[in-house]
Amino acid sequence: MDWRSSRLVKATTIALACGWLASHAAQAADAKGNFAVNGIGATSCAETVGAIQHGHAAVRAELSSWLMGYITALNRVDHNTFDIMAIQSPVAVTNLVLNVCSKNSKDNVEGVTNSILKLFSSIKLTKSSSLMTVSFDGKSVNIRKNTMKKLQEFLKKHKFLNGPADGNYGTETQAAIKSFQAHEKLLVNSLPDAETVIQALIIPGIKK
Repeated sequence: MDWRSSRLVKATTIALACGWLASHAAQAADAKGNFAVNGIGATSCAETVGAIQHGHAAVRAELSSWLMGYITALNRVDHNTFDIMAIQSPVAVTNLVLNVCSKNSKDNVEGVTNSILKLFSSIKLTKSSSLMTVSFDGKSVNIRKNTMKKLQEFLKKHKFLNGPADGNYGTETQAAIKSFQAHEKLLVNSLPDAETVIQALIIPGIKK
């Protein structure tokens, strides 16, 4: 998936317009609010995005690895958190960070990542939840069962799903996701992919 043409561009534009990046400062580490940023997280968005646009695949790989480590560390130290990130695809998470970085070139990668995770904290999982691989028409995505339940609850509330919100990926849920994707003009694949999770569970909270 090419992050420059991804529909995640549309999904994150609202967050940028609402000023979330400016309104959420990084968590303080010492008494003065200073902390060290290591690795590619300390690099400016302009430098990181520019390198990837010029075909430096190693930079993208480094960013993806750094992001997974950053999220894991936050899960470990953040109070009452099992998993702060609802998207389980490293590719999709990397795409999202690059998209936001492309619109905030003066910020560094860590600051943008922290702001994105603050958006996702509204739907973070506070209890252990199994990771599922769900498939449809030869394609698969990973999603935690409790995130699936949250998505199903949203679909039921908005009359897309008639079945139970039990975390299982059955035919009723497949049909409901397909209807929601078509309604929102997303890629229709019947899967709970990154675009679908963002559009259902993140965007409504930003619009409030």
